[in-house]
Amino acid sequence: MKNIDTLKEWVEVNKLCIHQITDIKQFVKEYIKTHAKTRKRHLLISILMRCSTNLTSIAILTKCMVMSKNPLNLKLSVCILLRNCYMDALFSLYLCDQVECHIEEIAEVLNTDYVKALFDQFEVYRDKLDDIGFDDDFLEHVYTMCIEDNYLNYLEFNEDTEEIKPGNERYIWKAMPKDKIRTLIPKKVAKRELDIKIIWEALKCNEQYADCAKNLYAYYKYFSQYEHFSEAGHGNANVTDGDDNVNLVKAVERLGEAESLIKSELMSF
Repeated sequence: MKNIDTLKEWVEVNKLCIHQITDIKQFVKEYIKTHAKTRKRHLLISILMRCSTNLTSIAILTKCMVMSKNPLNLKLSVCILLRNCYMDALFSLYLCDQVECHIEEIAEVLNTDYVKALFDQFEVYRDKLDDIGFDDDFLEHVYTMCIEDNYLNYLEFNEDTEEIKPGNERYIWKAMPKDKIRTLIPKKVAKRELDIKIIWEALKCNEQYADCAKNLYAYYKYFSQYEHFSEAGHGNANVTDGDDNVNLVKAVERLGEAESLIKSELMSF
């Protein structure tokens, strides 16, 4: 009986996801026809579409669970996707509360974070090339040149690197620190501005977004137990409807509330 109730819940989640996907796509399609592109609009639209992509994955996974009559085999994957949705929704509300000059700097900080991650991804680049007859040192040299060609404006010399070592050439560079890009707020604040808890603390002070953000943050924290392994959290991924602490239909509805606020902000400027 519990399996039947859980499968019914997944059916409702599936329907709700499909409704939100359709709504987002229709909104974006009409919006871009009538509104000029700005950095703020571009970021918010991009995150809405990213949310639509995650919801599409959730819809597919829930349908698979219903068709297989196994309500648990993909629950972990769905919950990890939902965690990402809440994180994006909180960030979007934070962007909604920013004026264009701050948006420009925040966007550049995000790009810098992307570039910073590239320094630890050489092995991915190497494996993509498969075996083309060059050693790792040469490939790393090419990888370094790719970073320089594409992201030089986000780089600065790494003063901690005294000499170029084979296989570590890329470390003559480092990503620019956030406080050199995020100049409109105090240096101390810039370093942690985009941490999810800091975003939540900021949104609590915003009358328009506080209630929605409170719900989003609570669900984000709940689904974080699926992202990081623990014996207790792993247990939640293996229990049926009624034995865990979440109403999954309501969880998706809370995302819809955030999407409505984002769309309202987009229509206001």
